[in-house]
Amino acid sequence: MSARLSEILDEAKSLHSDTEAAQLSDILWFKSELNDLDLPPDKDAVWRDRIGVLYRDICMGLGDLESVFENHPATLDDREIGDLGRWVEGCGQRLHELWEEIEAEELRFVLAYPDVLHGRYEPHPPHLKQLAKNFRDAGDLCRRLSGTAPSGLLDLAAALVELARQLGSHPDTAEDAPRAAGLAVALIRDTARAQPQASRQKLGTALVILAQSRLATGEIEEATAAAVAASELVGPDEMPPEVLGLTTSR
Repeated sequence: MSARLSEILDEAKSLHSDTEAAQLSDILWFKSELNDLDLPPDKDAVWRDRIGVLYRDICMGLGDLESVFENHPATLDDREIGDLGRWVEGCGQRLHELWEEIEAEELRFVLAYPDVLHGRYEPHPPHLKQLAKNFRDAGDLCRRLSGTAPSGLLDLAAALVELARQLGSHPDTAEDAPRAAGLAVALIRDTARAQPQASRQKLGTALVILAQSRLATGEIEEATAAAVAASELVGPDEMPPEVLGLTTSR
């Protein structure tokens, strides 16, 4: 067996093993959380259909890889080895795209049912771990500052943006504003892949408030970074003069 063929087969086996361990683990988490929610039959059926599509796509990808390292001919010429390498590369690309689909679907799920982030099935999939922490921290901060906190992720982000706006307008509470705005930005960024277009305006607005609050507490470098990021999402007419000025003073 040629060194290149051996390398391709090892790559296929490794990709198969990683996919089986990680993607199927996410599907198991997804099903477990759905079972725990005990949704009405019509809503439950919608999510089970979505999970089923993802599961079938994973199994197809695994089957493609298995066909490479279990059924390859004993000898291949250089052209056939090149074709096999490109085939495995294509399998890897499809599985990478499937990862993005799985993670986006999981984000849609937790946006619809945010209590899942406090669920009993730990650990969460890796890409949800930071979101779960930010959700807890944001809820705690919102309750500390206002006495209550919305249950929805994006509702909580919106409440923190408004709190940061109010806090920043008073010198005695200005120090809490960057923390509130920063957590709002984090929540929106963490969930953006689920609703990319809808998130742009929300994120831009939150970044403007973050820039204002950082500026008010004298954190010029951090304020400038937030202002520049905001300028990529909202128009100059949506940015206060002091924030807009930060984008032109670099």
